[in-house]
Amino acid sequence: MTCPYQPCGSNENCVGCCEDPQQRPMTLAELYDINPWIRCFNCIHYNGLAHLPDRVSRCKRLDHKHVKFYTPWFKSYDCDGPICADFQPDTLAKWLYRHWRPEFIRDYLKEYLAERPVNCHVPLILDGDRSVLYHVRYEDYFNGTFLNEDGSLKWVNRQFLRKVARKSSDDLGFHLVTELPPGDK
Repeated sequence: MTCPYQPCGSNENCVGCCEDPQQRPMTLAELYDINPWIRCFNCIHYNGLAHLPDRVSRCKRLDHKHVKFYTPWFKSYDCDGPICADFQPDTLAKWLYRHWRPEFIRDYLKEYLAERPVNCHVPLILDGDRSVLYHVRYEDYFNGTFLNEDGSLKWVNRQFLRKVARKSSDDLGFHLVTELPPGDK
């Protein structure tokens, strides 16, 4: 990488890098403007093999065997979800590790929810059953309160496909059904 601010860090607009000699701190807004895709796989608790039967998940939220992030059919692993309150950047992500400060986690939830003011949910699947998609509130996921005392999900809605008779050649024969928890309206 060639730095446009040679010698390194001499320009006041320089955002710094992992080699920044001045070690200037950034605000969360500056960090988020440069790297808005801070995800679960950037965390020290990430284990890319946690879904395998003989591996143990280090994740503080998901065990990756019973509860997983929902992923598209063509994607192989499920750790592309939003970060939680236990997030700590991995040392392999040098730039993020260099600029992340523990106090950012307090403001991250507010930033994330401000960008998505309506229906801020995390999609999850249970026991590998991709036919039913459960949505939990992101705030509950972030704080680790998305599970009931008995271990069941506090889902706000779940979605699944229901086979119906085709009415035309354009109709695929399935309807997406969104179901609310019992007692909700």
